[in-house]
Parts: sequence; C-alpha cells; structure tokens
Amino acid sequence: AVVSTQSQQMTTAEIMITSPESTSASPSVTTETIVEPTEQIILFQLVRQYGDVSPGELGLLLYKGGTVCDDEFDDITADAICRTMGYASSSEWQSGGEVGYRSRYDITLDDVRCEGRSWESCSYTTSHNCGHSEDVFLSCINDGKHLLLQHYIEL
Repeated sequence: AVVSTQSQQMTTAEIMITSPESTSASPSVTTETIVEPTEQIILFQLVRQYGDVSPGELGLLLYKGGTVCDDEFDDITADAICRTMGYASSSEWQSGGEVGYRSRYDITLDDVRCEGRSWESCSYTTSHNCGHSEDVFLSCINDGKHLLLQHYIEL
C-alpha cells in the first residue's frame, strides 16, 4: 500500500520588484502564484505482518501509520472506520494476542467512539494509556456497491 504521496498546494506571495522606472518611494508590487508540494498520508490502513490484507480478512488497524487502541472501540466505530476506507462495513474486529511486529509502530489513536457510520461522528484522542496488547485488528467487507478508496489527509 502507498503510505505517502505528494500533491501540490498553491500559495500566493507578494514580491516587491524594483525597476529602473520605479522609485524607492513607490516600488511596484507583483502578486505571483507559487506551487509547493505538500505531503499526504493515509488516514486509516489495514496491514498484516507479511503481505496485503484482502476484504474480509483481519488486519492490524493503523491510523496515520500507528496502531489504534481498543479503549471505547465498538461495532459502530468499526463500521465508521471501514466506511472511511471505502468499504461497505466491518465484518469483525478484535484486540489482544501476541504483540510481536506491532511493537514497531507507535500507538497513535485511543478512546475512539463513533455515534454514526462516518468518521465525522467520532470522538477520539491521539494520546493514549494503552499497550500494544490492546491494538485493534479489523476486517472490512464490500457489498459490490462501494469502491475501495484510500482516505488521505494533508499534513
């Protein structure tokens, strides 16, 4: 999976230009548009130790490249996150088990609680009081009507 990409962001800058015709009392000002690259990262992603995660398969849930703690996590939250990733819904979620490869990730999300089926209905914190034994594994499914999309945010 692509972890980061580059996009372009337009910025307007005022540049002061002094020409032989202008005096120091009234220099000419030109407005110029400058295109600068900005980084983007995937908001949510499912991974496993080796290989990609297919629809219907449990994968370690990552938020901005780090794991998600199971505090407050429930079925509604699982559905909202799967829908954010472009799936129709979740089919299963769990936590626990051997820590293993998960310890190489930071824990980046905790106390996730969604009131509806979209990420905008969720509350959460990016600080945590968890260990990797509480990392969420999530399985998402399609119903044939939803396209699988990567959900990006700009840094």
